[in-house]
Amino acid sequence: EEAGGKVHMIMGSTDFVNLRYMLSTMPSYSYEHLATEDSQARLDERLARMLEEMWEYNEGFEMETRKQLRRNYERFFTKAHLPGAMEFMDYYAPGTELGDWFRSMNTAITINDILFIAGGIHPYYEDVPLDKMNAYHRAEANKDAMFVPVMADVNTGPYVWRGLSSVSNDVPSEKVNGMLADGGYRMMVVGHSPSKYGESLVRHRVVHVDCNFLAPRDQAAYN
Repeated sequence: EEAGGKVHMIMGSTDFVNLRYMLSTMPSYSYEHLATEDSQARLDERLARMLEEMWEYNEGFEMETRKQLRRNYERFFTKAHLPGAMEFMDYYAPGTELGDWFRSMNTAITINDILFIAGGIHPYYEDVPLDKMNAYHRAEANKDAMFVPVMADVNTGPYVWRGLSSVSNDVPSEKVNGMLADGGYRMMVVGHSPSKYGESLVRHRVVHVDCNFLAPRDQAAYN
């Protein structure tokens, strides 16, 4: 700020799932040192409550499908959460300085008529004002529910949708450009997916900032 600049923070997919105590994207070495003798018991209690909510959430499925989903989720949770995970997430709990700060973030912001967003605006959201979209996703991040489907909004969620950055992008350039024009945006900047750094997509109305989270060999394969 002293030099005339400013840092603007927006909510991304990892922030969202972390606030819901889902550490699948967090390496265990980030929190293992926080483990106590009660850590495993806390994880077991968390898993039990999440599985109970998940069972109710999937009540519309066939019984065998519900059982398989439950088994799959239990394996996922057990593998992704080691002792120390709950203690790590205590720093993100509601009422903490860090937790309340993350929960106040927007999903999308505009600066000088440029739209900044982690994943991208799916056509599903094209008629939704930014203030309503931001309020909706803040409410989702603040929900008290124990269980939330991993990336429940993966097909459209602006913090996670990779459609604009995918080689199989099926959204026509004209559609995206028209959506930006209707919203009064000169361009959109996204950065949730790996790509060639500095690559511009969708006829230069969408600028992709490479997040560079893949290993070199995977990066080469993706490109």
